[in-house]
Amino acid sequence: RTLVNLDRIGLVERTAREALRAMLDERLTTLADWVNVAQQGRLEEARALVRSDRGRRLREDFSARMTTLLDGIEQVHQDARATLRKAQSQDRLLVHGVTLMAGLALVLLMRQVNRDRHEREQARLRLADEVRARTVELRELAGHLVTAQEDERARLARELHDELGSLLTASKLDLMRLRRALESSPVVLDRVNSLEVQINKGIALKRNIIEALRPSSLEHLGLTASLSVLCEESSATLGIPVHATIAAVALGRDARLAVYRVVQEALTNISKYAKASEVRITLTQAGDRVEISVVDDGVGFDTASIQLARHGLRGMKVRVESLGGDFDIHSAPGQGTRLRASLPTSQDPASANEDDPAFAESTAPT
Repeated sequence: RTLVNLDRIGLVERTAREALRAMLDERLTTLADWVNVAQQGRLEEARALVRSDRGRRLREDFSARMTTLLDGIEQVHQDARATLRKAQSQDRLLVHGVTLMAGLALVLLMRQVNRDRHEREQARLRLADEVRARTVELRELAGHLVTAQEDERARLARELHDELGSLLTASKLDLMRLRRALESSPVVLDRVNSLEVQINKGIALKRNIIEALRPSSLEHLGLTASLSVLCEESSATLGIPVHATIAAVALGRDARLAVYRVVQEALTNISKYAKASEVRITLTQAGDRVEISVVDDGVGFDTASIQLARHGLRGMKVRVESLGGDFDIHSAPGQGTRLRASLPTSQDPASANEDDPAFAESTAPT
């Protein structure tokens, strides 16, 4: 409608210009006639033209047409302004409506986003809970497997001690009686003595197997003493210094056994692979954590390329983590190996380790 009004204004102006041009042409023609008459000396006729009604009618007609034209233009302008105000009002309503719809859409979108975010957070929490539950289950299962393994070792150690030990002891007693009966036969006596030596080796082997299956020193002497004995024996076997700094710590039965097994397995790996010139073993307690470290200056290895299960490291890690501890290895080719395990202290004084203070600090002979 605004465009229609603008077209009307243009049409009125064009019509007015044409009418004014025609009136001006007529007025100029009248003036030209008057000038011609005056120049010809016809003064009376010139005065008559001036006094005639034609000029007055032309002026009045021009004034009337100008008034009509201006009124028409004003009316068109008023209509255009009214149309423009109405269009502006409609535009404002449209803008407000669009803004309201956009705001409503934004609110709905934010609500959906918040709902999706809440659902994702709930899913993440459920997944985290499930992961924690599965981790606890796996840790308990690992602990159960470790306990079952140690129980089986203890059972085998008892059977070896009771059954095989009885057989070997009885065989040795029979040989002692046979020796006394055959003292007159040197040849047979030599064979009896050789057989006794073999039986003694079998008894020693049985004792070593039982000790490996279930270290009796750990049960009877405590953790610090048994670790000191283990380091002394390993130093003699390896032919290198095994320096042990072992403090009395508060650990439960399973944790003490785990520390002993970690050191035992680490020394076994060192004897097989490390080619080390010395080993340092440290057992300390700080607050509610007990830390054991085994460090050698051997050939080392790339921890990224070696599988943990290859050197019994997986068993150490599972055993320590099943008790709520941490286990890590630092090594590199040519830079030795550092094995560290950290375990929580025992909260039960009755089950805590009560090692002899005399073994609180000890160093194996070099």
